[in-house]
Amino acid sequence: MRRLPILAPAILATLLAAPAMAQSTPARDQCYGSSAAPEAAVTACTALIEQDRNSPVELSKDLANRAFAYRAQGQLDLAIADATRAIRIKPDFAFAFNIRGIAQADKGQSEFAIADFTRAIYLKPDYADALFNRGNRYLGQAGQDKTALDRAIADYTAAIAIDARHADAHVNRGNAWREKGDEARALADYAQAIAINPQDPKAFYNRGRLRNANRQWDGAIADLDRALSLRNDFAGALFERGYALGEMGRSDPAIVDFTRAILIDPGFTAAYYRRGLHYRKLGQFDRAAADLSRVIAQLPDDAAAYQIRGLVYRQEGRLDLALADLDRAISLKPDLVEAYVLRGTVLSQRKQCDRAIADFTTAIDLQWGNGEAFANRARCRAALGLKELAYADYAMAVQFNPNDRWSRAQIAKLEAEIGPGW
Repeated sequence: MRRLPILAPAILATLLAAPAMAQSTPARDQCYGSSAAPEAAVTACTALIEQDRNSPVELSKDLANRAFAYRAQGQLDLAIADATRAIRIKPDFAFAFNIRGIAQADKGQSEFAIADFTRAIYLKPDYADALFNRGNRYLGQAGQDKTALDRAIADYTAAIAIDARHADAHVNRGNAWREKGDEARALADYAQAIAINPQDPKAFYNRGRLRNANRQWDGAIADLDRALSLRNDFAGALFERGYALGEMGRSDPAIVDFTRAILIDPGFTAAYYRRGLHYRKLGQFDRAAADLSRVIAQLPDDAAAYQIRGLVYRQEGRLDLALADLDRAISLKPDLVEAYVLRGTVLSQRKQCDRAIADFTTAIDLQWGNGEAFANRARCRAALGLKELAYADYAMAVQFNPNDRWSRAQIAKLEAEIGPGW
């Protein structure tokens, strides 16, 4: 549930490999420059498009740069339309293919985006940003295509060879190395990105994530503190720091970080989930249930969220609600061992021992070494007077969990009642 974002490219709105530009004017400076606000750039480019309609070379540049500004505004269809017009006018305009590819990537149309980036690279082989952007698309396909990580790494490496100071390419190549399990290379890339641009929070954030994955909590927190000092509204960094704090047993500051992440990004499902876990740990069951309900509203087929909310309801004594959630969890994920154990526990609380035993037995069948399931089945069997079966289950519970003092005590009690050695 932890979220893993692909970083957006840092692109300058410059015209690469374009013919000589027309004389500089305020409108051209705003349309073609990288510092103008998108709204101002759209206005300036629109005026130039009207002015340059009889000059194909200038018109293609005006359209491509308005496409860039439209993309910055999130008006992706308009960006694609303008870039397409620019390409029709100037079919070898690599910049226009790159911009159209970015807009299509933003729309989730990865295959079209890759085709556009590939065309831009063909037209301009040293186009580092197009290589970087195509690498991002390949990285995004890594879950469905086993070769995608290698292709992403190749593109990032080519971009770095062209532009050794392309910090984002180092960061994302580091992410690809991390996904391949090569942590040493990932750390080297993050360190290089930091050396190139120590004011960019992305490398600190991603190195912090990697350290979190390795349970290096202190190092992770140091990196995430740095990322947040550079960008205090970085929801992902707040989540990762909260995760590390929580794993260190510091629930209160973890909750503060998850809450800040949610305020920045109200749809941050993983932050609700982790905050809910910590509220439960602190005994704040109403808040825990509310957070888990938010997770379920966003992910209605998340079996784990139903299971944890069922646990919260059970701890509150709301057994009917707990059973409903556990039934749902099991229907969504029939091999969810913990849900069977928990539902069996709730059923045993309601004195429905036969049904409880069936759930504990299913849990044992799914996970033979589950000492908790053996101990709970033993309790039910003892309650039904099945002392020999209960004894056998307690013995298995102790075998799988030698620290289970309750089961040891029950074994001693049964031996006192009916004698040892049977």
